[in-house]
Formats: sequence, structure tokens, C-alpha cells
Amino acid sequence: MIVIISLWRQLMKFFIFFIIVVLLFRFYIFYYKQHSIIDGQMLNFSTTLLTQPREKGRFQELSVILANGERVFIRANHFPLFHYGQTIYISGRVHKTITPDISNQNDQVLDRKRVALSMFLPQIEAQKKDQNNILAATYIVRQKTISLYRNTLPKTHASLLLGIVFGIKEDMSNEFMDKLRISGVLHVVAASGMNVTLVAAFVSNLFIVFFKRQYALILTLFVIAFYAVFSGLEASILRASIMGGLVFSAQIMGRQVLSWYIVLLTGWMMLLFWPYLLFDIGFQLSFAATLGILFLPKALPLRIEKFLINSPIGADILTTISAQLATIPILLVNFGTYSLISLVVNPLVLWVIPPLMVIGSFVGVIGLFIPIIGKFILFLSIPFLSYFIFITQFFGDIPIGIVIEKASVPIIIGYYCLLVSIVMGLKQIYAKKNIDR
Repeated sequence: MIVIISLWRQLMKFFIFFIIVVLLFRFYIFYYKQHSIIDGQMLNFSTTLLTQPREKGRFQELSVILANGERVFIRANHFPLFHYGQTIYISGRVHKTITPDISNQNDQVLDRKRVALSMFLPQIEAQKKDQNNILAATYIVRQKTISLYRNTLPKTHASLLLGIVFGIKEDMSNEFMDKLRISGVLHVVAASGMNVTLVAAFVSNLFIVFFKRQYALILTLFVIAFYAVFSGLEASILRASIMGGLVFSAQIMGRQVLSWYIVLLTGWMMLLFWPYLLFDIGFQLSFAATLGILFLPKALPLRIEKFLINSPIGADILTTISAQLATIPILLVNFGTYSLISLVVNPLVLWVIPPLMVIGSFVGVIGLFIPIIGKFILFLSIPFLSYFIFITQFFGDIPIGIVIEKASVPIIIGYYCLLVSIVMGLKQIYAKKNIDR
């Protein structure tokens, strides 16, 4: 028996070493073949729009990803209007520009100035034959739901709900966006990978109150899938949904260790197929937030963790703090700031996200067939939205945060090593003192 266990451990070590070598080899092949794009280079490529173009005056702004993972920001003429799910062919010169906002429309807005690839008035032709029918149908549903939101709710309320459900921020005023950023809840209106992870965690906590654990987690999987489709099957949402779905599947089986393996295996598979995700902020946030939600609560005694999870407010606080602690370095490195006040604001407002998600999605389905009932259901969101707006505006006037100019890699590695050491150290202390963990 001892020989078998020893052999099994050796095989696991070899397997881990093998998959790491495979991933490193994949990175080498991918980045070795990539040629750096030079300023003024002519590009010709086709792509499917996975984000809805934004209309700005006489122009429309598109955000597309090249085969090498680099994002290109395009300013095109207002007509013809392009839309989500459309396959287009683009031909034009690309330029490297300095911009303060180069983030994915589904991720938080960057405050730092960085070099971005952009194209101004390139030739764009829609490829009707290659249009994705699923994405086209999703676009129709989205547009009808958006119109229903705008025609029913006050402007700020409608823009907030659009941000929560779809990640659409075009209707949001700059003043309110600043309040969201200062209070540290901008991720809520980004439909980002981190947002999917948080929503899935909160929904599962809600279902567990009414159903058995396994039934609750199965329902959570349906919510994740429904949200992915309803929010437009955008890249960041899909990645987070795949990761969240696999993790919750492991929890249904009752295997915490299995959850750990599934998160790592999912991340490995994503990087194997899409190596450029290594530097994608949305992927980093969803991966770190998922690990944080899974394992940081284990730093608490089991009785305390169960007490918090069984308490609606406690579950929100535990989930929020776990995700925040796991993502602080990523936020600091990419955004240059981290709002300390968010540790207070997030637990206060994130509990309203699941009901708003349910209401917003339900309206999208019902409103397609019976708009009047859809409007009536939409009125139920007003108290939640008003509360969210009040909290955001109140704390948005209290700018308390960490500001850094540059965070080095050793500091980031040191932070995560310290975090892991604390969790493992506390677990050992509990074991020595016979505290149930």
C-alpha cells in the first residue's frame, strides 16, 4: 500500500511537471512566431465583433482583438452601423497612440496612460455570409431589452442596470462613473470575469438558503450559463463562465481539493488554446477572484466560516473580502490605484446584484413577448437601483485609496506568497489546537 501511494505521488509530480513544460513550449511557439506591429503598418484581417460598437457623434468606436491577442481600437464612420456578432473585414493602417483608456469595454477603465493600437477610418466591409446566427439572435434580444430599460427607468437607473446586466456604460454620466471608480465598485457595471465570479458565488449562497447544497449548485450552473448567453457571449464572460461552471461542478461533487485542480486545469487549458490570455486583465481577475473565493475562507475556523456563509450579509462580506484580497495586486499593477473604501462599499451594495440580475434577465425574456408585463417587472428594480446609487454617491465623495506609480514583479510574487503562507499557517495552528477546520 505504501509503495502504491509513493508511486502515485511520483506520477502526479511527473504529470504536473509535464503539463508545465507543455504550457511553456506553447508560449514559446506562440510568441516566437509573433511579429511586433510597427507604427503605420498596413493590416488586413477579418474578425467577429464581440463587443457592441459605441456611437460617438459622427463616428462609431470598435474594439477588436487580433490573432496575436493584441487589441485594436478603431474609429469608423457613423454609417453603416455595425453591431455585436457581425463578421467584418478591416483594411487600414494601424498606429500606436498614447491613451488613458485602453481597457476592454468589459473590464475596468484604466487610469494610466499606455500605448495602444488604433486605426482611424479604415475600410470596413460586413461579411453577411459569415454572420454568426447565435450572436445575431443574442443581439436582437439585447437591443429590445436595452430599449425597454431606457423607456421605462430614469436615465441613471437604466444606465446602471444596463451596466450590471450587459456591461454597457455608454449612457452613464462621467460624474457617476467617477463615483463608481472612487467607491471601488466599477467592476459591478463592467460584466467582467470578476463580476461573473462574484455573482455566481452570491447566487449559490442565496440558493443554499432554500435548497440542498447540490441542488443549489446545479441551479447556479444554470444561472451562469443563462447569464453568459444573455450578456452577449462576450469573450471575458465566456472565460469566467467556463471557469466558474467547472469550479461549481467540483463543489457539487463535494470535493474542495478537486475544485483546486479544476481551477488550475481550466486555467491551463485556456492558456494552451489562447496564450495571449496570460496578459489579459479580465482573465487574471477572474482566475485570482475564483481562487480567493475558494480558499481564503479556509483561513477561518470552520464554525466561523459556516456562520458567515449561512448569514446572507456574512456570505456577501466573506465573498467580497476574499475576492478583493486575491485581486489587489492585479488592480494596483494595472490601474495604479486601489480604493480602500471599497472594502466597506462592496459588502453594502453587492447583495443587490443577484436580484437585479434576475430582474434584468427576466425582463429580457418576458419583455420580448409582453412588453407591458416586462415594464411592470422592471419597476421592481427601482428600490435596489436607488439604494445602490445612494451608497455609491455617498461614498464616492470619500476618496480613500492606495496610489502607486509602479509595482514590481517581486512585490506581487511576495504578496501572494505571504497570502498563501498565512492561510496554510492558520490551518496548521487550527490542527495543533484541535480547532475544527
